[in-house]
Amino acid sequence: QGVGESVFHCPMGRASVQMSTARGSVRGTMSGPERAVASLFREKAGCEERAALSEELADLQASSDEEIRRLTELTEQLQATYTQETTELRREIERLEREDKSDSQLEEDTEQLLRAKIESMEVAFADRCEEKSNLEKKLEALSEHKAGLEERVSDLKVEIREEEWRFRQDQGQLMATITKLGADIEAKDEEALQLEEQERELCAENEEIAAGVRRNARGVAKARKCLEVYRSALQNSIEGEKHFQARVEGLTQTKTDAAPAQRLAREGVSARLSSASVTTCESPLSPSCCSTDNLDENGNFDHNRMILRLFKQLISEWFAPVTPDDPLKTLKNEGQSWSPRRLDKAVRMAENASKALHFETACKVHPTRPGVILETEAREPRAPAPVRYAVPSSRKFGVPGAAVSSRVRRAPGPGKTSGMPDTYGVSTCRTPTRC
Repeated sequence: QGVGESVFHCPMGRASVQMSTARGSVRGTMSGPERAVASLFREKAGCEERAALSEELADLQASSDEEIRRLTELTEQLQATYTQETTELRREIERLEREDKSDSQLEEDTEQLLRAKIESMEVAFADRCEEKSNLEKKLEALSEHKAGLEERVSDLKVEIREEEWRFRQDQGQLMATITKLGADIEAKDEEALQLEEQERELCAENEEIAAGVRRNARGVAKARKCLEVYRSALQNSIEGEKHFQARVEGLTQTKTDAAPAQRLAREGVSARLSSASVTTCESPLSPSCCSTDNLDENGNFDHNRMILRLFKQLISEWFAPVTPDDPLKTLKNEGQSWSPRRLDKAVRMAENASKALHFETACKVHPTRPGVILETEAREPRAPAPVRYAVPSSRKFGVPGAAVSSRVRRAPGPGKTSGMPDTYGVSTCRTPTRC
């Protein structure tokens, strides 16, 4: 419409300008008829002008209708586009609202987390500040302590110098002492070598003694066997002597009374002979161990006195003192001293003895040599005591293989022990000793 109006008004403006100029010029120059003709011309021009205007108006109407139709279509398109864009905008707004809500929740969570972190950091900062103040106080105390330690270090350095000086002096004294002790140790070593040599010599001597003892042990075993044989013979002799004395003194008994007395006598004789025939390994108490003073309570055993009388010579020879001049020679000859011929002679001397020589011998033995008697002393007889044997320790003399058992058989009758066989109830001693 704006374009049409501009097109419509422009020609009309030009025509009106032309007509106005023409009238002005006509009025000035024309008369009445001319004026009428001019009016006719003006009316004709007006009609033409109205026809042109009507045509122009129709053209404008057609163009306006087309423009209206075009604008209507454009409006419909714009409305459809508006509706579509509005729907999309609403969807976008809803999406943005949802995102806004999620973002707001996330912001709240983040805000809470940040506030918690801020609070924890404030607490940590307060703790760090307090710790810093404590550390500053400790640093001040440590600085004071450091100053004291530096003073102490300076004092200790002075003391160390003094201690070094004293240490050098003590070291010199110790070196002198060590040198002296080294010389003493060398002297002791030489003395130890001499003692070892003496020990070897003593060991060799002990081996020789042990060899002699082993040789003598065989002779002693044979002598014990012979003593047991002769003991049975002596018992028979004692029985005959007892009957003979009974006949002489007029002591007769009936057969019924003689049987128990004979049995008791035999038991007493066996017991006393068992204790009297034991060979000791050390100096025994005395020959009075075979005394019969304590046996009178069971009867008048006169045959025990007969045993003492018969064995007196044998016991006196057995307990004869040995001179301390040559103990090795004595031990060497000891195995030959108790041959069966000599034992037979001793038994005959005991059978022919008429009196019993009651005596007791006290022997003093050498402290280091058990086979040597230093002195003897004769004493009055004393009450009998049980036979006891104290075997000397083999370790004291260094004799190899000289372990000795001290068990003694106290019951009457022969018996075997863990020593040499057939020793009549006595364990074999590897170092026999006479006194």
